[in-house]
Formats: sequence, structure tokens, C-alpha cells
Amino acid sequence: MIQENDKVKHATLGIGSVDSVKQGFAIVTFENEETRKCPFDELEVLKDIYSELKDANKSNPDEVIAKTQSAIIQTINNKWGVFSRSNIDLLPHQLWVCNQVLKEWPVRYLVADDVGLGKTIEAGLMIWSLISSKKAHRILILTPAPLTFQWQERLINMFDLTFDVFTTEQENSKVNYWKGHSHVIASFPTLAMDNEQRRSQILESEPWDLVIVDEAHHMNATERQGKTLQYQFFEELEQAGKVISTILFTGTPHRGFDFGFFSLMKLVNPNVFDPKGDYSTQFSKLSKYFIRNNKQNTVDMDGNKLFKPIHQHPQSFSYTNKEALFYEELSDFIEEGKAYALSKSGTVVNSIQLVLIALQKLASSSIAAVTSALERRKRNLLAIRDNKLKEVDVSYKELYEALHDENDEDLDEEESAILREFEKECKKDTFQLMENEISNLISLIDLGKQITHESRIDQIIKIVEDDYPNENVLFFTEYKKTQSLLMSELMKKWGPDCVTFINGDETLPDVIMPDGSKKDFSIKRTDAAVKFNESHVRFLISTEAAGEGIDLQKNCHVLIHADIPWNPMRLHQRVGRINRYGQKQDVDVITLRNPDTVESQIWTKLELKIMNITKAFSAGMSDPDDMMMLVLGMQKNKFYDDLYSEGFSAARKGNVSSWFDSREKTFGGEQAISLISNMVGNAAKFNLEGLPDVPKCDLKDLKNFFKRAISLQGKRLTINEDKYSFITPKEWFNEYGIKPRYDNLIFRRKPKEGESAKDICGVGHIAFDKCLDFADTLPSSACCIKGNVSYFIYKALNQKNYSGDRINKDLIFLAFDSANNTVSEMKLDDGLKIINTVDKNEAENFVTEVPDSVRNFAEERLKTFNYDLPLLELVYALSGEK
Repeated sequence: MIQENDKVKHATLGIGSVDSVKQGFAIVTFENEETRKCPFDELEVLKDIYSELKDANKSNPDEVIAKTQSAIIQTINNKWGVFSRSNIDLLPHQLWVCNQVLKEWPVRYLVADDVGLGKTIEAGLMIWSLISSKKAHRILILTPAPLTFQWQERLINMFDLTFDVFTTEQENSKVNYWKGHSHVIASFPTLAMDNEQRRSQILESEPWDLVIVDEAHHMNATERQGKTLQYQFFEELEQAGKVISTILFTGTPHRGFDFGFFSLMKLVNPNVFDPKGDYSTQFSKLSKYFIRNNKQNTVDMDGNKLFKPIHQHPQSFSYTNKEALFYEELSDFIEEGKAYALSKSGTVVNSIQLVLIALQKLASSSIAAVTSALERRKRNLLAIRDNKLKEVDVSYKELYEALHDENDEDLDEEESAILREFEKECKKDTFQLMENEISNLISLIDLGKQITHESRIDQIIKIVEDDYPNENVLFFTEYKKTQSLLMSELMKKWGPDCVTFINGDETLPDVIMPDGSKKDFSIKRTDAAVKFNESHVRFLISTEAAGEGIDLQKNCHVLIHADIPWNPMRLHQRVGRINRYGQKQDVDVITLRNPDTVESQIWTKLELKIMNITKAFSAGMSDPDDMMMLVLGMQKNKFYDDLYSEGFSAARKGNVSSWFDSREKTFGGEQAISLISNMVGNAAKFNLEGLPDVPKCDLKDLKNFFKRAISLQGKRLTINEDKYSFITPKEWFNEYGIKPRYDNLIFRRKPKEGESAKDICGVGHIAFDKCLDFADTLPSSACCIKGNVSYFIYKALNQKNYSGDRINKDLIFLAFDSANNTVSEMKLDDGLKIINTVDKNEAENFVTEVPDSVRNFAEERLKTFNYDLPLLELVYALSGEK
């Protein structure tokens, strides 16, 4: 007769424990944590573990060992993700992040790791762990629009995780896309748009077990301007109960105001964080929900530093007489425009100032870039004057490019409104920058056209020739016209096949070929990255479109800033493209500036300020450079635009030093240092002390289990070198996607030539998962093994139920030495390696009961978990000789 707490086996559901008994059926919770109502005749009562232990010599050791291995493998992987299928080497800090985030369910974390630490890898590890543990079925990833397909590509290539990318073309008023797709990547700005049908369909669909947000700082909220559309959309999903768990990724979590930071943290956990609450109390709770790792503290499995040193090589150049004259005339033009703006009122004032800022930024990059913008402006004014309105180009591409960073989707409402007004004003036939603007433009353009070679570009070519004659080189510039100019010169020197490019619209017009002809180029940014990484070209010129999300370190360690962006955070992001894991050489970074320009003078002042802030952090923090990057991340582009624009006028008056000291008293001041120190000081972070906790195991440690499980299912495993092949057990064919046989499976992360990443076997591969499922249904849990050491594995869990969600489990692996009567605990990865080597014992003199010392040890160990409702259960016993 079946009774409460009996251990039972179901033909399809596996092993379970009886919760309660009713008339003719039992309520059973199975080992996959699914609770079902089962008729008595479908259940087989099994011996409890203590009864099995007394007769351990009668059990099939292979079955017990396989079952124990399966439990340990799944427990380690559910916590660390270390056995998940991937074709990249896993690093300690990535495994640590996975473990930290997955400690509790539902998952609620903001991960703010430094650039280049592998957030996609961390996400892939966590996704596989949550899928394997059956906690996450519906997963939504929200990213900036340019990164949707990159996320899709990386997850499939690195982890064999398949996600659908949502596009607006897939919408249908009759069919709800969101109900039919369970793994989706979508552009966050697109979903946040005011589209009532799309929003209602999303809210009508089932909740998402996991929502990942990349570049989560776009979900911003301020006291004065309120919440961004992305913040509002995510908050609406939360309030509608559509977000069960969430992981937010951002490298710039704090934008200078605690209100905004805790507004973001409120999306992580609204029960703990509130922007209107007491900040000191909330900072003290931050470590359970917030992670910040930096490059200085990351190591490999042997404790060696991951990242190579960076060597800065500032270089200067001087204008020729013609260039200096053009710069002086342009400066006069800008100052005259500013004076003219002061005589105006309304939105036209902002629009004039924006045009002048754009011209100043373009001139900081190249004379070609600013001349192109001046020419477009002149053509439009002449067309308006002559009433040839069809010839008016209202796009103002160069100006808008200078004002709107192609990576910055985070414009607040005030900035967006200014840009909208700018576009409206520029289209008006009455809009002008000054009196007699056309004649002034003609004069400037004539000067610009006289400059056929730019000193900046000549200096770049000389640096490559003299210092890096054989190296691959990555160039960064802010603007396409400078990109085209540099590409032309590189081709002239090293041939038409030496260079490729990356920019926002993936096109580059008017490149002058070595034979003097002009050519328009187009290439996808991912294709350009591959060409450069595989050394099919020697040079890559990129705009800020590659400032995030592109890895270029494979065959390059030299970066040249063709121009210096006004926002110094961009320099850090640029360097992050080659200062990444896998970089084999020290990184050389070359910056070019002309000390005679106003921009260079302001940059020098700003650089000194940054050095002083870093020095202030050095007094009390272990990672001052990382702290400095966070301070820089607080400032929006508009802050630096205003700084350079105002500084331009101050420098022309000869008082740039006094102006800067007065203007920048608050930048990086005590308040900023305090804000960042509070955030970083209370963040959870990986360091060398955490390295011993990281499992020292990998896919190779799964081989013993796999061979045993296949054999127990009656199939012979063929091993050719280190490739595994077998005919599929017939019991597997109840699941879609099963092949008749599997050939050349590998238990390593790097496929050799002729092998595929799809052959990598581990948790997540259907064949391996079938073996885990099979082992979990094996009836016996105790057996005899050789030697005088017995192994007792306890399950420890917190019975506190989080609104019906699944409960996390721990395993306690204890070794009892009967010769010395001692008990010791082993890490699970060490325990797995031992279980992989144990052998059957046919002796009669074996341990038949759990020693009191083992039971006491387990009970004391349980207390260290600090569970609200602890439960301890012996689940496996491998009994040695007495």
C-alpha cells in the first residue's frame, strides 16, 4: 500500500516522493520538481535509501554511479553553467557571475561589468543553466536595435542557443507573434514605441520566465524629466506580471544621480529599491542584486591576469599654413555665428548653436569633414535663394552625424526636443547662421578646397610606416568623411585591398582609389570584422558603430585614434575593442592632437582633471581606473558639447585656464566620488579570493558518465580518438529531433578542422540530456565500492516557496574514512572526479548504516546555508568497506 513519503517510480515521470494519498491515487513530487496526480497502478514503490544501504551489495553499481554522477553534474551546472555547451573557454569571473546570479529563483540582478568581460558569454551560461534546470521556458532578450542580430549570431555560434529576432514585418493583427515564440530577441526601442496593437499583444501573451536587457541604462528616469519610453515599457511589463525574473546588463549603471540609479534598481527588485527611499539603506542591500567586475581583477583558472597592459603613445602634429588659415577663418565664422544667435530668440537660438557645435566637432576630425558640411549648407542656401526648392537637401547628414552619436539611443526628452527643433529650423528658408552667410561660406569653402593633403592624415601614415610597418592597425574616427579620406590614403600607400571599414549605415561613398577614380563601398559590419580578424585586410577604419559589441583583438594590438571624441568615455570604449580576453600582446594606443587648436587645449585641461580624479580614487579604492570610467559614464554627450563650445569662446579670449577651473568645479568632485564609491563599494565582485570556489572541471569530466549511461541503455559506444559515436536507443524516439545515430561527438570546446561546434557534447546537447534523464529514472541509490572510504551525498534545500516557483537545491558531498573514523566534505567538482574513478566492490564487509558522525556533519553543514525552512535528505550512498 502506497503511503505518504514513500519513494516511488513512474514509467514516464521518473522517481518521486509521495506528498499525500487519496482514494485510488497519490500526489507525487518528482525529481524534476513537477507535482502530479498519479493512480496507484502507475506507481512502483521503491526502497528508501536507508533500506537500500543495508542491501547495497545487491544493487547494480553502474546504475547507482550513473545516477549519482547525473545529480552532481546537474547541480554543478545549474549553479555555474560550467558543463553547458559552448565553443569558447570559460573564465572564472564569468562562471562566478553565473553562480552569483543563479543562487536564488526568481533571478533578479543588474550586472555592470567593465567593457570586454564577456556579457554575452555570461548570459549564455545563465540561459543554458535555467533551461537545463527547467526553470526558464520563455526567454526575451531586449537590446539596442543594431545589436539584435549580433546577439542572435553569438548565442547560436557560441552556445547553440536558437533565438528568433523580432521584426515589425512579423506583426499580424490576427496572429499574436508573442504567443507563438518562446525564445525572442527584440529591439528595445522598437518595442517601446507607442504602438497600441503591439503592446496589447505582448501583454496578452504568457509571462516571460527570464527577461535580459542589454545596455539597460537606456531605461532611465530623472526627477525633472520623468521616465524614458524604454523604462515605461519595462515597468508596464513588470506591473502586468509578465516578468518573472530579469538580468540587466550595463557598463554605465550610474548617470550621476542616485534617483536615476535606484529607479533602475527598482526594476530589478521593486520590493527592495525605491528612488524616493533612503539611499544609505538601499546601498547596504546592493550586493545581493548588483555586480561590478573590472578588468584589473579578472584572472584565468591558474590565477594569471587576463588582460595585457595598455601603452599610451600621444602624438602631435601641426597645421600647414593653409590649414592654419582655414582653422582661423572657421573659428571667426563660428564666433560670428554665436554673436548672431544672441540677437535671436526662441528655438532658432538653439538650432544655430547646434550647427556651430557640429561644425566645430567636424573640424576637430578633419578639414574634409567640415568642408563637406559647409558645401551642403551652401548648396541649400543657394537653392532656396534661387527658388529651386527641389534641389534642397534637408538631411544635413554631416551636421546631424556630428550631433547625434550613432551609439547613443539614450537621449533624454530635452535633448530629443532640441534635435527635433534643429531639424525643423534647418528646413526653413529663413534659417541662417549669420548675416551674409553665403558669402562667408563661399570664402571658407574656397580655403578648404585648397588643402589637398591634411597634416593629420600624413602623420597617421608616417606612424604606421615608421612604428608599425607589419602590424594590423585599427583606426577610429567619428565621421564618415574622415573615414573616406583615411581609407583613400591607406589604399594609395598599401593598395586597394588593404583596408575595410565599419560605420552605422554600412556604406562609404567617394573613396578615391589609387588610380584617381572614385568608388562607393558597402559592407556589413560583421563581414568587415571577420575580414579584419582573419587578416584578409591589414587595416580597419571604424566610427563609433564598432565602439560597442564588436571584438577585434584576434590579430590586432594597435589602435590609432584618427581624431579624439569630445566625450572621453568613447576613448575607453574604442580601446575595449582590442583590449579584450584573447589579446596576446600589449596594446598600443596612439592619439593625435594639434596643440595649437582650442580643442587640444580643452582636452589637455580635461585630461588633467581626469588624472586628478583617478588619483583621488587611488587613496581609498583598489580599482581607481575603473572608478574613473564610471565617473565619465555619468556625463551625457551634451555635457561635453557644451564644455567644448563654451571653451572655444573662452580660449579665443585667452582665458581658457581660468574659465575651465570655474566651469568644472563640480565635474568629478566630492559628490561624484562619493556616489561611485558607494555604488562600487557595495557591489558584489569577483576577486582572487573567490577563485578556489570556481569548479575546476570541464566537458572532459562528463565522458565517464556518458559512456556508462549509453552502456546501461544497451548501446555500444564507438570511440575513435576522442570522438564518440553510437546508435540511438529506441526509447529516445518519443521526442522530436532525435537522430537515428550520433557520430563524432566531442567533449572539448575547440572543434578541430572538419569538426563542427554542433558536435560539442555537454548539458544542452539532446543526446547528453537524454542520458541525464535516463540516469534520473534508475531505481537504486546505494551500492558498494572498493576501498575503505564511503561517500554520502545529501540534498539540502530551502522549502520556503517563492510564489510557487521552483526551489534551488544544494548537494553536500561527504567522505567517510572507516579506517580513521573521519568525515570530510568535498567540493562537488572534486566529488565528481572521484565518482568517475570508483569501482564495484563484491566484499560482504561494507558500511550498512549512515555513521552518526556523517549525519551530524551534514546537519551542521545545513545550518550554514541560512535557509528559512531547511530540509536535509540523504539521496545517494556509495558504501565502502568497514
